[in-house]
Amino acid sequence: MELTAKAKINLGLEITEILPDGYHSLFSIFHEIPLSDRLTLQKTDTPGIRLSCSDPALSCGEDNLCYRAAKLVYERFLPGEKSGLSVFLEKNIPMQAGLGGGSSDAAAVIRGMKALFMPESMTKEAMKETAAALGADVPFFLTGGCMLVKGKGEAVSTLPSLSGFFLVLARPKAGCDTGKVYRHWDELEEHRPVRMAEAVENLMRGDYPALFSNLGNALEESAVDFVPEIALIRKELVENGAQYAAMTGSGSCVFGFFGTEEKAKDAALSLSDRFWTWTGRMQEDY
Repeated sequence: MELTAKAKINLGLEITEILPDGYHSLFSIFHEIPLSDRLTLQKTDTPGIRLSCSDPALSCGEDNLCYRAAKLVYERFLPGEKSGLSVFLEKNIPMQAGLGGGSSDAAAVIRGMKALFMPESMTKEAMKETAAALGADVPFFLTGGCMLVKGKGEAVSTLPSLSGFFLVLARPKAGCDTGKVYRHWDELEEHRPVRMAEAVENLMRGDYPALFSNLGNALEESAVDFVPEIALIRKELVENGAQYAAMTGSGSCVFGFFGTEEKAKDAALSLSDRFWTWTGRMQEDY
């Protein structure tokens, strides 16, 4: 079985409070994008989980989210199952970029094992609970699309997809450590205001100019202190015609929306000698 695991961007991200357990409560819009990893899942006669990857830099051991997802599905839904599982991961989504690649891969393993083994106890709700046990972003990737996300990452409601734009992604060589970015945000005396409630209303109405004026990423200032190139990329995307540009997640990848394919490709070309870049079109449906 071959599966696609798509990346996501955070159109905007607001931190509403620091919770008693130290985690941060979010108000964000997650949007699936065409950039994707590919996974091949196969039942095997030999018991056990075997994971391999196209990227030799990626660990394929028990700490990998794909491995952990498969192990959890076996424990929760397939006790006594004799068949093993082989997973090959073709990695295209950069790591430590804020694009959710690992979470999307884990969600794809859950979906794939549901289709391969068909356990009756593996309901949609049970799959969601299993995904949440692996990480805050994983449940979103079971459905994808465009979602309002609150709290620790709970998908609250479906929002209209942002279609008709051409997307440019650019990532510095250095990635961002999520924990360090959040902890540094805690230390900052001032925070850039982000108006996500207004942005959601703008998106519902299809008022993109107002949407772009209200969006932002509260973590960007913190991440820039670790990877200054983030600010440079965003500035250059805007100078090259991006109608909106921001960092996604906790970084270090930056995205920009363009009205034409030509402008998007020109912007990507101007950055490609220094940074990893990717271009694609925002789709009507996901």
